[in-house]
Amino acid sequence: MKKNPWLRFFLSYLFVFLFTAVSLVVIFLFILGNASKQEADNANNRYAHTAVKTFDNTLRNIEQAIIQETLTNSDLQSFYDHTGTNDIYSNYLLYSRFRDLTSSINGIDSIYLYRTSDQKVMSDSYLLDLADFEDKEFVTNRMEQPNLNSWSSPRSYSSIKGGQSRQVVSLVKGIPFGTAQQGLLVVNIFLPYLQNELAEIGQSDLHYAYFTDPAGKPFFRSMESYNNDRVQIQSELTDWSLHSGLKNTKFGGFLSIISFFWIIFITLVLMFGISLLIYVFRRNYKPIDTITNRIQQYVYNDKYRYEGDQFTFIDSSIEKLILQSQHHEAQAAKDLIWKKSTLLRDFVTGTMNSVQAETKRELLEQQLLERFKAAPRSCLVLLIEVDAYNIFLQTYNERDQLLLRFALQSAVSEMSGHYSNSIWIEWLSGSRLCNLIALDEVEPNSLDTILQMCEEWRNWVEGYLKFTITVGVGEPVPALSNLPYSYEIALDMLDIKATLGSNKVISQKNLSQQPTAVIYEQLATIRSMIHYIKTGKELWENEFRSIFAEIKARHSSRKAIVNMADYLHYHLTKEISGLPEDIAVYWNHILLPELKEALKHFASIDELERDIFAALCDISEKINIRRESSPHYQNIGAIQAYISAHLADPNLSLNQISEYFQLSPSHFSALFKEVMNEKFIDYLTRIRIEAATRLLVTTNASIQDIGLQVGYVHSFSFIRVFKKWTGTTPGEYRKKKESG
Repeated sequence: MKKNPWLRFFLSYLFVFLFTAVSLVVIFLFILGNASKQEADNANNRYAHTAVKTFDNTLRNIEQAIIQETLTNSDLQSFYDHTGTNDIYSNYLLYSRFRDLTSSINGIDSIYLYRTSDQKVMSDSYLLDLADFEDKEFVTNRMEQPNLNSWSSPRSYSSIKGGQSRQVVSLVKGIPFGTAQQGLLVVNIFLPYLQNELAEIGQSDLHYAYFTDPAGKPFFRSMESYNNDRVQIQSELTDWSLHSGLKNTKFGGFLSIISFFWIIFITLVLMFGISLLIYVFRRNYKPIDTITNRIQQYVYNDKYRYEGDQFTFIDSSIEKLILQSQHHEAQAAKDLIWKKSTLLRDFVTGTMNSVQAETKRELLEQQLLERFKAAPRSCLVLLIEVDAYNIFLQTYNERDQLLLRFALQSAVSEMSGHYSNSIWIEWLSGSRLCNLIALDEVEPNSLDTILQMCEEWRNWVEGYLKFTITVGVGEPVPALSNLPYSYEIALDMLDIKATLGSNKVISQKNLSQQPTAVIYEQLATIRSMIHYIKTGKELWENEFRSIFAEIKARHSSRKAIVNMADYLHYHLTKEISGLPEDIAVYWNHILLPELKEALKHFASIDELERDIFAALCDISEKINIRRESSPHYQNIGAIQAYISAHLADPNLSLNQISEYFQLSPSHFSALFKEVMNEKFIDYLTRIRIEAATRLLVTTNASIQDIGLQVGYVHSFSFIRVFKKWTGTTPGEYRKKKESG
């Protein structure tokens, strides 16, 4: 082994090389397999969504055709109105029309009508009583549960007693639509037709698909054998679910063949790599022999003499070199002058690791002892920030900026010498100057003296320079290791400059209360204010003033103010998106960019308040002009009065009000949305909940009685809607108001 040292070196790394190479191969094959599986899953997911969408369109076309027939066929309307019951000719026309629909629309097995007034059933061939109808159980169930989905699950259907039953799904429509007060219209779709449609939609050698009812039962028994579902999607039109997965194909075997060839190829590459590695090691090991010989020529100490093991010899030589290097580093560490700035910056900002901290602290304490003849009892950090720094950068060129910074640093340094022991003054950034102060706690008013010194700095800059400064005063700390705490306090003081204003000396001592974030209740006030803007109420100005008054009173930090403004922008943008396009475009492309720019550069809370208020006034005016320009604006007052007068009516609805004002429901809904900027149902729910909150606070009525007074017959419905709108139940809301 001594004769071939390169071989020992080679074998020691060969295992690492092989382990790494094999690991990379395994990882590569694993990633390849996962990628193939992921791609198959993605393809199956796209296939399933396409199948559901296409299938829904097919069913929707049938449903729309039936709806159109219901709305346009006068004979059908006469049947339900009971005006043509004994008209044989009208019944014959209905029979004929049913047969036409059955033959013209693919998939329809049969159609029948049920009339509630006399419990008669008319199909495409006969008129009989419900009691004699074979499908009476289905009709009765649908009448008892009118809110079920229009499309039923698969079921057996027979038109006459003793007849052969067929598997169908049924489309059920109440007459009138949504109520079933006059009866039902039932269209039976032949289930095998749906099976054929699904087969045509999803013809694929890789994928399978089948539907299940809400209970999870497959429509077709042939699909029960599939148990490799990858996707389950619920239809938007029905309550059915589409299950889809991959069939057992030769696709996996194909991937296995590919992987096998990859393994052969990689094995050959590894063998070639090992051969090349042997050649490279033998060729490149020669310089190690050369290095060993050269080191030996300069080593005369027996301790480092080469005795056959080249690596041990090289290791001992390097150890000697390291010892010499450490000696030189120890000598160089004694020169501390050039390191002073870096050391202090690390201490103030806390940007040092734990290994460096102890050494640097000892070096700094040594400097303090040399300067003050004794260790200071405490220290604090003062941060001087140039106000309106963006304007400062725009006003002065780079040379003038350097001169002004030098003048400020020199003035601070000179005036600090008359009041305190200033350890270090240095610019931390273009706008912030740091002054580290050593305090003597023997003097009881030392902190007051520091504040007086800061005021002199501020007055001098205001009088002699063309800008102002704000000073953030940190808290005194007993040890140098605690300087980052004092620095953070000074930063916090500068952060609330936006609330208190610039050109000030800010410390915790002269604050009436500690700065706090914007409280959660302000978020609710913001939402209320935006609703007033949207609906044209002038109350939004009072809400706006109260928000900013609360911010000022709490001395909120700049970060809290920015978060509040961002929430206001987000919520207002969301609400305006539902308004006419010209208003949304004006907000998104003109006002919102201006507000975002103002939020980046505002110097005080008053400045930000002024900019936001101007923008809100602008958008409020746009909304009001648009509302008042509507030809229906004058009618909305009467509509609101009617709603307020009938608020306790549980049957108050869009149809009732539109009928009272002699308008169609769709026209009335569009008119209301255009003028009020909110849907009718949202408006009705909101004023009911607002009335309920007033009754909860001003009366002792029970929850059920209050629900009745605002139009809710069932207390559980009232509680559910109240909690959805307010975030709390009526009982909790009343307790909160009574305790608060």
